[in-house]
Amino acid sequence: MISGNESRILKHLGYVINTGKRCVLLFMELPEKKNYALIAEIDSLPERIFDPLMSLVYSNEGQNCKNFAELLARRFMPDNNIPILHELHNLGYIRAEPVENIMVTPVLNKANTHINLKKLLDEIKKLNNENPDVVEDLKKTNVEPDIVENNLKNLGDGKTSLSSRQVAENLLVQAKLLEEDALRLRKKAKDLCPELFINNEIIENDNGVVNK
Repeated sequence: MISGNESRILKHLGYVINTGKRCVLLFMELPEKKNYALIAEIDSLPERIFDPLMSLVYSNEGQNCKNFAELLARRFMPDNNIPILHELHNLGYIRAEPVENIMVTPVLNKANTHINLKKLLDEIKKLNNENPDVVEDLKKTNVEPDIVENNLKNLGDGKTSLSSRQVAENLLVQAKLLEEDALRLRKKAKDLCPELFINNEIIENDNGVVNK
């Protein structure tokens, strides 16, 4: 593993719960196969594939893309000029895995930030739920407390005692993972009703309510 990234918030990394094997998330959920993610286990990868793959994971381009498979389809193996995604597929490293059997590991060395993929997808779907009240929901760009509580209940045996710092780290990690969808919805709200925004900020009164 490339050193210096253990404490960063990173997308696309996780592990398979029932085996403990680390994986890269190529698609968090397959469009044609709901409740299944597309993954590539990385512990058994040869170095010639592992190194360019992980370099892309840690890159700005990798962290800014939504579906990692799309980037791997455009980047080539250094030794044979085959797209990395095709190389993984040809050698049998890619498979579908139920989302409830995957833990996402945004910060590798902090177990309190690890999130079940199914729960993360549920929160993303909730954030993307289009309804008339979406503008009100957009005022809150951080993750709601009940999201954190639900995830904390699933750490260990549910009796783990977490410090305020660990809870805050959990909040920040989940906010990072959800911010892409939050920003997209904020932009949609601004397009629909620009007068609610001044200098890209939502206008609120002292009670935190959007002014009409």
